[in-house]
Formats: sequence, structure tokens, C-alpha cells
Amino acid sequence: MVGRKTNLKVLISKLWEVGATIVKTTEFVQGQTCRWGLAWSFLPASKKIVPSHVAEKNNMSFMLEGLQRHQSAFDVLQSVESYFRNMGASSKLDSASFKVDVFQQIPGTLLVKGLLLQKEIPVPGVFSVIFQQLQEVLKSKFSKGIR
Repeated sequence: MVGRKTNLKVLISKLWEVGATIVKTTEFVQGQTCRWGLAWSFLPASKKIVPSHVAEKNNMSFMLEGLQRHQSAFDVLQSVESYFRNMGASSKLDSASFKVDVFQQIPGTLLVKGLLLQKEIPVPGVFSVIFQQLQEVLKSKFSKGIR
């Protein structure tokens, strides 16, 4: 932990000079007091090869901001159901391979979370692509001027 930002800059440059491969910082603020955390590693950055069955993200989320007062999580869920029905997906629980939850964060802002339940999807990455398309559809329908 570092108490002066000028010391942080000096320490970071010294770490790079002595061969650190990774240097990360974070800021801690409590009232008017500010401190910085400093972490580093001398281990070589490893390139991990992720098997294709692991590369698929099983859970995804995004914030839906700028909703009008009359729009609710229920309205968004209805649009989600309509979106998947138009794609030919079933919304029945016994055949579901994914689920989508919508949570209100603050007025006008919703958190939309998608979870892949059946991990054995024939084409890797399909859930990610579909969920990203859902995000675009919902943002264009519900967000007022926010992208």
C-alpha cells in the first residue's frame, strides 16, 4: 500500500526497470484519504490455450440504462421472451437450455443476466452471439439515446 501518488509512480517505474512482467494498481478512497495498492509479478506472462468447450461463456450480463418511468423489468422480460420465440426457442422450463433474469438496479436501470444451463451446445460461441444480439435489440427498444 502506498500513501503518496508520487511514490507510486516511482515504484511502478522501478518495477518495470528490474524486470517485472505485470504491474497493476488500484485506488482506495475513504472520505478525503486516498491510498494506492500496488501488485506485480516477475513470472513470464503465460499464454493459456483454452479448449473450445471452455471458451464458451456460460454466463453473461449487461446494463440496460435510460428506461422510461413506465417501462419495467416485466416489460423487458416480455421482450426477451418474444425475441427468443421469434428465433424458434421454447420458453418452457423442461426444455430450457438457458435462462435470462432481469434485476432493477436503480430507477431507469436494469441488469440483464443470461445463464447457459446446458453446456453441450453443438456450435461453440452460439450463446454469446445470441446474447449479444439480444443486448442490441433491448438497447434499441428501451434505452433512450444511450449506447
